[in-house]
Amino acid sequence: MEVLSRLPEEWKAPEGRWLTLELKNEAAVNAALENKFAGFMDDEKKQTARVAAHAKKIRTVIIVTCLGVFIVCLAALIYLLIHRNPFRQ
Repeated sequence: MEVLSRLPEEWKAPEGRWLTLELKNEAAVNAALENKFAGFMDDEKKQTARVAAHAKKIRTVIIVTCLGVFIVCLAALIYLLIHRNPFRQ
């Protein structure tokens, strides 16, 4: 009777005797989907961790590059102020 309860409303007429044949084991399908879903979630977590690590490396490279440019600009400013000081008379 459980199979008949899942029929569409149009087919739930009480007349006649229904013979049903199980084409697939729904419990086995659900268990397989749960296992694949768990594996999928693990793969997604690993990929997220890899992307986060990659983003952290890129951020570090950008910060070091910007710091290097800042130091070079600061050195150029100090050099220009010492050797070509427009405020000195």
